[in-house]
Amino acid sequence: MTSLPAVVGKAGFELTMIRRVGRAAIYRQHLPSGNPDHDAYEVIVPQVRNTDYRGQPVEPYEGYPAAESWGKKGWTFTGFAQAAQKLKQVAQKAPRAGTVSRKNRSDGIGSIRCVAKASRLGVARLKFGRPIGQCRQTCSGR
Repeated sequence: MTSLPAVVGKAGFELTMIRRVGRAAIYRQHLPSGNPDHDAYEVIVPQVRNTDYRGQPVEPYEGYPAAESWGKKGWTFTGFAQAAQKLKQVAQKAPRAGTVSRKNRSDGIGSIRCVAKASRLGVARLKFGRPIGQCRQTCSGR
């Protein structure tokens, strides 16, 4: 698997990895033409991906967390001490690279629990894209 690079460019910023502990890392966020006193620090849990931006399969690699994951997989701090404290906390919770918690993923008989959620169009669908009617059929008997 390809590890996250030491220097990443994002939204005009240069992000440089300062420290990595297990699955967690601190990046210094610097605007190349900006004042170094205004730098920020990002603590992240790199995400393992196996598809490119078009959805085509590729060799597994680590990627920066998506914007939608900020607050769960990434945090921004103005001070290094705060970032180092968060890094320590996150590194203890996510010690194994490439692992996913299986907690609450099955109902005890091997099938994925049926959980409905509304799509952007207001149509209720399963997390995996099947209409709720199919969920009732596959999860019947409870």
